[in-house]
Amino acid sequence: SLTTQTQLATERAVVGTVGEWAKAPLPAPSPKFAASAFALKALADNALADEYDYDPETGLSRDQAAALGAILKHRVSVTQGEAGTGKTFVAKCAAYAWRAERPDASQVIAVAVSKARVEKFGSEIGADQAMVFEKLSELANVDENTLFVIDELAQVDTARLALLVKKAGASRPGLIGIGDPAQLASIGSGQLWSELEEASGAKVPAITTIQRTKDPVYGQVWKQLRDPKQVRDAVAWLDKENLVTLVASKDDAIQAALDLWEASRARAAKAHGKEAAAQARIIAAYSNPEIDDMSRMAQLRLLASGELKGDAVAVEWTDPQNPDYKREFDLYAGDSVQITKNFSVRVDGQRIDLSNGDVAMIRSLTRGVVPEDNRMTVEVIRRGGNKVIELAKPGQLARLRLHYAGHDFKVQGDSIVADPTYIDTPNATLESVYMANSRGKGLARTHIVAPIDELVPDMADRQQERAGQGEMLDEHSEAIEALGKRWMRTIDDVPAITLARQVGIGQVKSAEPSIMRPQVQRKVEMRGLSRAA
Repeated sequence: SLTTQTQLATERAVVGTVGEWAKAPLPAPSPKFAASAFALKALADNALADEYDYDPETGLSRDQAAALGAILKHRVSVTQGEAGTGKTFVAKCAAYAWRAERPDASQVIAVAVSKARVEKFGSEIGADQAMVFEKLSELANVDENTLFVIDELAQVDTARLALLVKKAGASRPGLIGIGDPAQLASIGSGQLWSELEEASGAKVPAITTIQRTKDPVYGQVWKQLRDPKQVRDAVAWLDKENLVTLVASKDDAIQAALDLWEASRARAAKAHGKEAAAQARIIAAYSNPEIDDMSRMAQLRLLASGELKGDAVAVEWTDPQNPDYKREFDLYAGDSVQITKNFSVRVDGQRIDLSNGDVAMIRSLTRGVVPEDNRMTVEVIRRGGNKVIELAKPGQLARLRLHYAGHDFKVQGDSIVADPTYIDTPNATLESVYMANSRGKGLARTHIVAPIDELVPDMADRQQERAGQGEMLDEHSEAIEALGKRWMRTIDDVPAITLARQVGIGQVKSAEPSIMRPQVQRKVEMRGLSRAA
């Protein structure tokens, strides 16, 4: 495959250094925590545990307990867990145990490739700090009592791992990597999952018991979507269960997705309450303007139905990752919004931390004479109990984004009680499809919308050819067959994505088309590819 000598040298250095960390001794366990994973049973009652069915003897599922037991015996470990199996909870338990053995000197650092994800992950596992790899150089006092916990290790490329190794150096910290190679692949050049696993010397059993869905047959479909050889069986089952909606075009797909979202929202509100309805969302690999346009279309439907009413407060949202992209939203009481940057507020003297990626419902708002006087009361949806807070500063309101639609990569790690809606796109891969289809919590199921003109562009020609033979083409079957073939592709089968990921110097650029304006053709520019000498 494509690589460079520099890349290979960096990978050898990273793996070698992490291997040295793995050889460093662990402190002898104190009597209080000698029971290893079983001493952590109390953690099963925390906010992350509400969606899982735990063994009363251990507070963990059997494979969670086996994984945690192995993690706690090693300074470095790599743990694979399928979607919905409770990887984050295991990481929280491991972080708790690390601190328990080092009550006066330890620090736990959550690390991930995405700022949105690392802030949420850090909050979930109780980390002392949460940082993207590029910020690790600012970290102080890294020593053998420091534990780095990497979320979604499969997404981490060689260059980012090198930043961690450069910072930690010879201090020999602890390192726990969790993730799932069957979901999102590395975002840059190189992916060292198996090499780090071997260097760690730890054989951590995979976590495979799906807890998120309570439908065992649907859970089996999730497992089929991990294996290209079983994808067609999964698609056939989804079609039989009426979870696939075929439409003529992309524009039709957007309208169909909005219909499904509206129905999902109503079902969730009836079964679980308004806060569950706020979780209903459309998932798509679209540009920022397209995502925001869909959220606005969804909002217009709620306005037309009378669910949203009263005054609106205008906020201008700026993409933290791309300051050149700004979007103004009119927000109403009842709207769903997403927090896009960490900040804290005080409620009755208590500090409430809001994390990038949190979803909230606007309960009430007051429009001031000037924008600086605008105020909102929002209910932040949390697994351990919702938080009602008031936002009274312009900088706080500017961190809210209308949220009825979202990017596919933004839902990784989410559990959604409302049926999600996923719009299939030409760049879909097995990894992204698996992730989108495995978000439903309880009995929620993902509904798929697929444009036929993108699945089978020559459908009209095929129909005409078959008609000339005196036969009728079954367009539905043709489209379902094409959908199965598309979903069989892994990320390594999509050349533009593969080259950018392997070499890390390709650039994928988008003209950021808007679905409420004429489409602009996207461009993909690849450059600088070379083979190792």
